[in-house]
Amino acid sequence: MISIRSAGSRALLLIGTLFAACAGPTPRAGPAAPAIAPLDATARPGTRVLVFSRDYPFVLPGREPIIVPDTSRGTRIEAIRQLGRRHGFAVEHAEESAVFADTLLDGFSAVVFLNTSPTRLTSAEKSALQRFVRGGGGVVAVEALSGHEQERTWSWLRGLIGARFRSVWAQTTDLLVKRTDSTHLSTRAVPRAWIQHDFWEEFGELAPDALVLATLDEASRPEGKWSRDYVSPGPPYPITWAHDYDGGRAWFAGLGRSVHAYSSQAFLNHLAGGILWAAGQ
Repeated sequence: MISIRSAGSRALLLIGTLFAACAGPTPRAGPAAPAIAPLDATARPGTRVLVFSRDYPFVLPGREPIIVPDTSRGTRIEAIRQLGRRHGFAVEHAEESAVFADTLLDGFSAVVFLNTSPTRLTSAEKSALQRFVRGGGGVVAVEALSGHEQERTWSWLRGLIGARFRSVWAQTTDLLVKRTDSTHLSTRAVPRAWIQHDFWEEFGELAPDALVLATLDEASRPEGKWSRDYVSPGPPYPITWAHDYDGGRAWFAGLGRSVHAYSSQAFLNHLAGGILWAAGQ
């Protein structure tokens, strides 16, 4: 790991600004939303979930890659641990990609990739992840996996994700999320629509078998509508979806980068249902 200090104060300022944008300001105050009850669902006995997260390497022009600690990552991990305690699944956390080995993945029902773009796996680690999914394992991607070189060069991963990253829509702000399905485990306890304070990206080219669970309302964007028409098939501006893939299950959320998201009961219910579903519930 390269020391942060070696990159110089200007690089730190630029990167610190980027992390501040991802964390975002405090959400705008507004009328109190109706209380949302936690999802009423419990994992099968013995369910174990691996949460994989890591710090981000940044590359600035003319400089070596540097890593800046994500100071709010612990809050996100603890939120998932709390979901595990509420819904009956054990949570273990790993930061090193060496965890993607047959012997280490054995016994887990699902792997949660938590804010891990980019995720760089070795050939052996890729093979272990493939065997895990083909053996019936589930993958949950929380603002993770998409939009980097391994997605572009690894066709199996593109299939697992079930969609393609297109662009960053906005910095951290409030947008309206609309539920598009009410039968999936991850949508049973979320309202028809809710305001989410988060960092937003655009996705398209969904897999034909992907079930879109929620979309973004472009009219709620503070800057107004996006400048170009949405041309991908299916519901416009998907933000969460799920599908069966290569023997396993994949649940993807373009939500959950901002720490503020984890104070939203609607989002926590959505995420808990996604994890339970991916784990075979």
